[in-house]
Amino acid sequence: MRVIFAAIVACTVSAAACGSNSPTSPSGTSGVLNLETAQDILGIGTLPAGHYTQVRLVVSRATIYFDNAAAGAACAPTITAPAGGSASLNIPSGEVKLNRQFEVPADGTTTMLLDFDGDRSIRETGNGRYMMTPVIAVVSVQ
Repeated sequence: MRVIFAAIVACTVSAAACGSNSPTSPSGTSGVLNLETAQDILGIGTLPAGHYTQVRLVVSRATIYFDNAAAGAACAPTITAPAGGSASLNIPSGEVKLNRQFEVPADGTTTMLLDFDGDRSIRETGNGRYMMTPVIAVVSVQ
């Protein structure tokens, strides 16, 4: 596996006071990820100050590329696919839930560093088909 592209179409967060059924949606999260050694900003949004319990990333589609790495930014509205063999990735739930509590201070900034483990996230299911069950760790919240 050389690179994975995943289209993130939404990002929501759940506030402790509202419960998990009342997410807030920050803007600017749409994009395609070049997940091989990626380090970039996935999204930026404005949230009210408060205590949050979960981040949810909605993934509309994903593709694995076997032969070549992609060039350019890790996160962008569009990324040119690398040449070579590829396969679509089935994403059973279509979303990734990151259960990690964090605070957004009044008039402050909160940054969350995520680590996507591509090797543990992708498995071949047979007949040239692949499934992505994303393994993403929250490395830090500052």
